[in-house]
Amino acid sequence: MSYLSSVRGVDKGHTKDHVAAELLRVVATQPMHHRDSQLALAAATAFIDLLHDDATKDIRVTVSGSLSWNTPDEQITHGSVSVSAYLVDRVEA
Repeated sequence: MSYLSSVRGVDKGHTKDHVAAELLRVVATQPMHHRDSQLALAAATAFIDLLHDDATKDIRVTVSGSLSWNTPDEQITHGSVSVSAYLVDRVEA
């Protein structure tokens, strides 16, 4: 079971909130990801915090992850997460 989410925020706090909300949506549609969503959020938060503060740029974050497990006992046999965080030009509305 896998997911891919991409969010954009105007600052670090806003972007972290968007990532958290996206991961909640993933868990709502793929409940098994309750096991790794906090790990993915921690990784995304760490990379967001790593970025230089620039009030003229937005922050884009992409998070993808996957889990595999044995049934019926649902023991995890594989897990992965990938995070990209980068500054992008702000698009004025």
